[in-house]
Amino acid sequence: MLHNGCYIGVDCGEQHHHLVLLNKDGKRPRRRRVSNRDDAIRGALVDLCDAGDGEPQIVLESLYGFSRRVVEIARDLGVTRSGT
Repeated sequence: MLHNGCYIGVDCGEQHHHLVLLNKDGKRPRRRRVSNRDDAIRGALVDLCDAGDGEPQIVLESLYGFSRRVVEIARDLGVTRSGT
């Protein structure tokens, strides 16, 4: 089933995370690079969710390691994981 909203792709790293918003039309209107701090991750996710069109889903390379905290924060914000 295809998702009818936007996606937030996240590349997680030890010190920084890179997040990119992908809208339904395939455009990437916003990108963020944030430090590995809860407040920075939360702020970036809120910013990208607000800028997107439709219900956002998050796409990560893993559910473990550095990605785990991003998944937890996204879940707290009500952002679902792609494929769930």
